[in-house]
This record gives sequence, C-alpha cells and structure tokens, in this order.
Amino acid sequence: MSRCAAAFRNPKQMQKALQDTRDTLSSLPQICHVQAPGHLKWLYRLRDILICQQTVLTAMLDYVKLSGLSRGIALYQDPRGQKPLPSLADDFAFLAEEGNPVRDIQEILYTPQECSVRWRSPRPLPDEDDFFENVWRQFRDNKNIY
Repeated sequence: MSRCAAAFRNPKQMQKALQDTRDTLSSLPQICHVQAPGHLKWLYRLRDILICQQTVLTAMLDYVKLSGLSRGIALYQDPRGQKPLPSLADDFAFLAEEGNPVRDIQEILYTPQECSVRWRSPRPLPDEDDFFENVWRQFRDNKNIY
C-alpha cells in the first residue's frame, strides 16, 4: 500500500495490489493455520486489514476511472501530465484537478465477493441550531422539557 497507494498513487500498481489482496483474502483459510486459541485474534486482524485494503484500493481505482486527477494530498501518476520539477523521474508526472472538482460522495459496499461503488450527491447541511452552547443554555433554562 505504501508503495503504490499512499501520497503517490500508481494506478497500474494499485490494480496489481488489489488483485494480490483479493487472492490472499480468498486463500486465507488455506494459508493460515491457527496453532493456539490465543492466536486466532491475529488471523482476524489480518482478515480485517485485507478487507480494508481491498475496500480502499477499490475506492481509489474507481476514482481513477471517474477522473484520475490529482487533488489534495494524493498525486495520481499520469504519463500525460507534467512533472513539478524537470529533474524528477517520470513517475512524478500528474494532471491536477482544476476548476471542476468532484463534489459527489463515493460510497463503497463490501461483500465477500466484491466491493461495489456508487456516487451520490451530498446531503444539505441541516438548518438546526444544535450547537453545544445552545443546547446547554436550553437545558439550564428549562431542563429541555417540552
């Protein structure tokens, strides 16, 4: 994950990492043998890490399909892009997100067979005035009994 899907993200390497993660997860019962009951927690920890890795890589690769433009702290490597400094390796070429950023929210659903992705519009912020200070003042005034 650190090599291909951290701050510098390489889509081809992420695809390979996703496949490797899926393969490891599917063969986990065959390759991991718990020797003592106290070691079972480590098997579940590994399983949780692999599920998390599969979900995160699926989300990142889906974003690459949607736009693949670098934004925030993530630099998605793209040979069509430009390097920030000519002296850097070609791996640092990227295309920056400008003007029309992705505003929708990406949602990932994990099932043992696959991760599915959907995008939705953000919900509007509520108009309620439920700041702590206001709620606390109401409680002091009337114990929030209506």
